[in-house]
Amino acid sequence: MTEYRFVLKATLKSPLHLGEGREGSATDAPLRRTAAGEVVLPGTSLAGVLRTIDEEITGSVSQCHLYKHTRGAACPCDTCSLYGQSRPSAAVTPGIVVRASRVRVFDSVIATTRTEIADSVSLDRVLRQAAKGRKFDREDVPAGSSLTVEVRLELDGDNLSTVGRLVSALNCLGRGEVPVGGRVAGGLGRLAATTPLEVSSRAFGSQSPDAFIKAITRGAGGWSPLDVSTLAIPQHARDSVISFTIRSRPESTFLVSDSAESVASGYDRAPRGGAASPQLPGSSLRGALRSAAERIARTLGGRGGACDPLGPNSCATMARLGQRATPPTQVPRCLACRLFGNEELGSPLLVQIDRQGSAKAVPFDHVAIDRFTGGQRHGLKFNVQASAEATFFVQLRLRKDAESKDLERFRALLALTVRELGLGWVTLGHGAAKGHGVFAIVENKVQGLGSDDELRAWVNGLATELGAQVKAAGDL
Repeated sequence: MTEYRFVLKATLKSPLHLGEGREGSATDAPLRRTAAGEVVLPGTSLAGVLRTIDEEITGSVSQCHLYKHTRGAACPCDTCSLYGQSRPSAAVTPGIVVRASRVRVFDSVIATTRTEIADSVSLDRVLRQAAKGRKFDREDVPAGSSLTVEVRLELDGDNLSTVGRLVSALNCLGRGEVPVGGRVAGGLGRLAATTPLEVSSRAFGSQSPDAFIKAITRGAGGWSPLDVSTLAIPQHARDSVISFTIRSRPESTFLVSDSAESVASGYDRAPRGGAASPQLPGSSLRGALRSAAERIARTLGGRGGACDPLGPNSCATMARLGQRATPPTQVPRCLACRLFGNEELGSPLLVQIDRQGSAKAVPFDHVAIDRFTGGQRHGLKFNVQASAEATFFVQLRLRKDAESKDLERFRALLALTVRELGLGWVTLGHGAAKGHGVFAIVENKVQGLGSDDELRAWVNGLATELGAQVKAAGDL
């Protein structure tokens, strides 16, 4: 038997959150920690991500679904043979060997001296303000923190094709293509490898007790480096990516308020990350895009184009009522919920944002007006520090597991939504009523939407599905 060890050293490209499943005294969702108080990324979370990547590499997703949900039996696919059967107590098809996982993923302690408290809120789609009772916060590990991922693999013989699959999956993590932890749809949990993946191996000999003890010793000669360039590493199917750069317009500023930064700067409201290096959370952009996409879908298809995700007849509520009789994937959902997800079903869309360059600090003084006297309302004066010339590079990743028909509809809806963002009709952050948060697409370029003819065909197909007619996709 041969044991392989994989070591990935990386830093966090974006903040990471992995809650411990209960409310804390300082935040609604504290981070998971060890008994010694160290922030930890559990091996179980990493193992689940690696398994998902391997299913995409081997193309075994549909086969696993067939055996687990239709036949109620253990699956014979390559992924289940490597990572273990997810239903080992189910009926076993003759000829299938049910075994535990041959991959061991160790907990990764994250080297960080501080954490951040991020505020979040759900928006009321009608009033365009914070929904009542939907304010919450969470504890995040800041970007730039380092961690080491260690994985072990036990194989009978030199099955190097299996080693290549694991190398491909870990490289995907190191490139930030597949996030880890929670809130990944909003851009959290992306890693960036700091060194090439380290792969080594050792053989367990059975000739004598001395040979066995020498093989498992961690000293010199225990592990032998493996040259991965000689392996046949399968290519991981890439997500469909739509990318563009946005910059706040000259007549506008940008602000996503952060309470800790307000205390540090002395302003009543100050931008998250500081005025010179403001942050645009993926959840903020995602929420703005969703509101615009729902409005477009309702315009094209009436009230059936998009549900109210916080209303009593939302797709999530209908899924909860019907999931006992119908598999969740077969519950009818509106286009917006199919793209952005809801409380019952995940989203195929990942929003990733990287700040470009630095911004300028712009102070503002505000005061509330007394509607009867027309003068200043006593005690309601406040000041704000915002950012000008804020620039962000945005990537919208559509996961490859989306159906081809849905993928075309998603691209079409995102094209119309991004167009409105570039025209300044979709605002981001605080103070939209005061003219803040208006952005433009730099150089008016959006990558990843296909040719103009394809885009027109997708938009027309979207309109046909929603029962409307449009002439063209519009310029992007």
